[in-house]
Parts: sequence; structure tokens; C-alpha cells
Amino acid sequence: MSDSPMFWRIVRRLITANYGRLFVILLALGAGAAITAALLNLQIDAKRRLTTEFRALGSERDRGPARCERKFWRWCVTLEQGLLAELPSENAGKPVPAVAFLYVIGEVAKAGEIHHQPAVIAGTEGQGLTQVRPGRRTEYSAELEKDAAGCEIGAKAAAQFKVHAGDSLHLRNLGREAACKVFAVVATGGAEDTQIFTKLAVAQALADLPGVSAWCNSV
Repeated sequence: MSDSPMFWRIVRRLITANYGRLFVILLALGAGAAITAALLNLQIDAKRRLTTEFRALGSERDRGPARCERKFWRWCVTLEQGLLAELPSENAGKPVPAVAFLYVIGEVAKAGEIHHQPAVIAGTEGQGLTQVRPGRRTEYSAELEKDAAGCEIGAKAAAQFKVHAGDSLHLRNLGREAACKVFAVVATGGAEDTQIFTKLAVAQALADLPGVSAWCNSV
């Protein structure tokens, strides 16, 4: 005689004998399935979602004075460059560092390379840049600093573009182009590590804008 009827009778009794226990079992299974699905979704989809959100955030940032594309003209408000001259050059007999900045989100490549990558180009003018900007120069050439096309590059950007002091960079933005020669590599531990610091006139030419985005002084 087959034991199958007895087996299924036992299973049926286990399921129907205590509906409270059955409810708890089903609830536990449902909760476990929901947690498993959530963890799998987090593992698989989190990176894509974060990338999408940060790209969206970057687009909003690009609409400020740093980007200043013509299609975003209403955000392209710069400060008068002459305001820099109004900052005091001395305080209590000591020189006051004062630097004007114009930020451009452009494209950069090592000279001779074809592939360009997005990067922040910071045009500067004034005195005391090394005092208002944190960090230290890991590479430096005093001779190249005197070059009219001289520029500095953050440590992370230098590694990204594989450049050192003495190398040249090709800069472009919306069809406008410029070149600069690296005279220093700067390590700050901050956002400046990903930026290229040029003369203010270079950034103004790339952005096709006068003025500055901001200025910084230390009294």
C-alpha cells in the first residue's frame, strides 16, 4: 500500500491545523523575499542611479558662471574684473593676497593627444594664489612660471592626463582653443586637485566672457 495518501494527509494537517502559525510562516517568507529583492536592487542598480544623479547635479552646476554657454546666457553673470583692484593690497603693513577666478568647464588633453576629457579650467589673476589656495607644489619650475602661457595642474588631473612640469596641454571649449605649458603640479587634497589653473585671459577667451566668477582675499 502506498504511503502517499498518509504523507499528504500529514502535510495538510500541518498546514491547516494552526492558521496562526501558517500566517507567521507566510509573513516571514514574504519579508525575506522583500529584503532579498531590495538588497539585489541596491547592489545592481545603486551605481547606475548614483552616476545618473551626479551627472544631473553636474549639469546644474554647469549652468553657473563657470560654464557660461550661450544657450544658458541667463546664468552667465560675471563680476567686474575691476573689483579686484579695489581690494586692499596691504593690511597692517603686510601684503594681502587677493586673487580673481573665472571657472570654465572645458575639455583638456595632453599636447599631441587626440582624446579630450572634461575638466575645470580656472583662470586666475592677482597676487598670492598659493596663499589663498591650499596645498603644496609637488613639481615646480620657476623658469616655466615666467612663460606667458604657463599654467598649474592639480595632482589628480596631472595623473589623469599623464603630464608633468614642462609638458603642454591643449584646452578647448565650444570651438575655442588655447594651449598652456605646465610649470607646477599642485596637491591640495581638495577639489583643486582636479583643476587646471591658467592665466585669467586664457579662461576668458575660452568662455568668451569678460569679468570673473569670484575673487578670494585673505586679510
